[in-house]
Amino acid sequence: EFTYHKLFDDEPRLVMNSRNPLAPLEVVPVRNLANKTLLVSRHDSHTIRALRQQMSRKGVEFRDVVAVGGATATCEMDKLGQGVALHPDWVVRHVAPSPLLVTRPIDGLRLTRTWAFVCSSWTMPTLALRTFRRLSSQAVAELAPAVNERATADVIA
Repeated sequence: EFTYHKLFDDEPRLVMNSRNPLAPLEVVPVRNLANKTLLVSRHDSHTIRALRQQMSRKGVEFRDVVAVGGATATCEMDKLGQGVALHPDWVVRHVAPSPLLVTRPIDGLRLTRTWAFVCSSWTMPTLALRTFRRLSSQAVAELAPAVNERATADVIA
């Protein structure tokens, strides 16, 4: 048995160069991602696997999926117009604020992630565990404005 403490939910949005042909759209239809280069942190992440399965079911395939490291690297490649990425707004704002990047929701893609603190309920929480939980809650509170924003057409500035 485990104790589950939900921290927040997020939903990845399309991150791209502000001069990308899709940037003027308020919401990007999932079919418009066909034959685009997707920039990712890791090929084998659960999020990327779920995304590719969902896209495949809709008959949409990326031209390439390129792993370039972390979110900072994907955003830098986005700024250069080398592809598109999927990140929640709170990641983009924290990693790479820039007027060269915009985020858009994707119509036809449902990929909500729940972030939680989970621990075993059969052990007594240690000081380290209690401290980690408190720090996690504080970090989420600091992210709250970005986590809760749901603007449809955001310039990351």
